[in-house]
Amino acid sequence: MKKIGLAMLALSSTALLAFACGGSSDVDVPAQSTSPTEPEAPNGDPNAPPGSGDPGSGSAGQGVAPNPADPAIVSACNTFADALCTRTKACAPGLYPALYANDASCVATNAKRCAKDAASPGVKLDANSTNACAASLATLSCEDLIDERLPAVCRPAGTLVAGAACVSGLQCQSGFCAGLGSSGGKGNICGVCAVPTASGGACVAGTCPAGFTCSKNLCVARKKIGDACKATSECGTGQVCANGTTCAAAGSLGSLCALDADCDVLQGLRCSFTTNKCTQLAIVDVGQSCGFTADTGALCRASDCAASGVCIARAKEGAACSVSTRCESGLACVGAKCAQIDASLCK
Repeated sequence: MKKIGLAMLALSSTALLAFACGGSSDVDVPAQSTSPTEPEAPNGDPNAPPGSGDPGSGSAGQGVAPNPADPAIVSACNTFADALCTRTKACAPGLYPALYANDASCVATNAKRCAKDAASPGVKLDANSTNACAASLATLSCEDLIDERLPAVCRPAGTLVAGAACVSGLQCQSGFCAGLGSSGGKGNICGVCAVPTASGGACVAGTCPAGFTCSKNLCVARKKIGDACKATSECGTGQVCANGTTCAAAGSLGSLCALDADCDVLQGLRCSFTTNKCTQLAIVDVGQSCGFTADTGALCRASDCAASGVCIARAKEGAACSVSTRCESGLACVGAKCAQIDASLCK
């Protein structure tokens, strides 16, 4: 099967939530190449963290982080991870299987990241705020979840000052860890606390605060359904600019289409260029054929589609990694080895 590819969203705590990850959007995205007919994934590329919009160590004003082994934090992080996975699965049912092998894997990955973030320098999280964020996810709209418009309880300000190294916006007084997922970063996981750019302002190290996307080096607010638009690229994920005037939900299964962008990627749909209708992408396992043709497509289940057009497993913690051999969700390729995303890596 010819590998044309579909631009993928990073639908994981590291990509979507300022709360448990605050940055590194590229870490968890399935690597599928992008077709010329398809829209770019917001703020980033596949295995990269889409870096913009990730809120996000240094020595100044570090504060006291909770012990990650504290039973209350561990329990709260599990509650948060369960809520995040449940909501992500509901909002992006067509892509969720490409990110995680199963629900248990999703919860374990995000709970571990939550606990690590809670212990990072500058972060001011406790069990109560973590549980409150988890509760808020149940009623958060899919639009706001996917495009990172999160309630205040999910993005408490940290104590690190501008210029301090960070892996998460949660560490920063400003809530913005700039540069996460941009090129040149240490494993795409290290950024710098920065003053959030206002709408229309210049991107910082190729990234923007949560809720914005970097377009032509300017931070642009992601529009919502009903907002005026001139092009689909202005609208939120899973949306189109209907009639060139208003952002609306992208096409459902069987809807007429001309481009992949006309179909709802969150539902795992793409445009069949034979029938000109939105068709469902298959989810296949390691060892099976993957990629895209004119009318069909297959994504790999929690694995990557190699250049050979066959799904290959991602590397585990401690294993060698490269551009062609990516790490499992929740890990980053640092020094050619898969490692946990940890503030100690950013000095």
